[in-house]
Amino acid sequence: MPSPVIIDDGGSTRIKQLVSGGGKKMDKLMEGPNNEDEADGNFGTGASASCDVTIVFIKTDGTPTTLGPFSMGPSDETVILSQGNQRVKAKFNPGTKVLKLKVDKTGSADPIVEAKQVNTQRRYIVTNAGAITNVTVAGVQQFPLTGVDSLYTMVHLA
Repeated sequence: MPSPVIIDDGGSTRIKQLVSGGGKKMDKLMEGPNNEDEADGNFGTGASASCDVTIVFIKTDGTPTTLGPFSMGPSDETVILSQGNQRVKAKFNPGTKVLKLKVDKTGSADPIVEAKQVNTQRRYIVTNAGAITNVTVAGVQQFPLTGVDSLYTMVHLA
């Protein structure tokens, strides 16, 4: 199984894959207004290709809450919207066992994606995106919950 991909909102929307030894970089996420790249590794072995989405968020009272896991089927997409009308899409292809990530916009401002690295661990920051406001998995909105505000949100794909 590959290392998980984490998308969170620590000030700006951040994308990272926890890969020991550094692994493949996703630098194509920085190459234009419709930036797309693949996560490192195959999601599943043999006939059991899968990608599950788990959403963890901290309520304004400090309570952590977990939603999911939600399974992504063939050609399903997870869409993460952020303040500033920036969007991250994760699409799973069970035939190739590949998770593709794409950064684009829903409004007029193109995403500004930068990379930061410590040792061999690289993360990508959409600097003009704010907090995560909405997460849909396979076309079904899973976050936010009605009447619940969030201080921090993380989407975990594995």
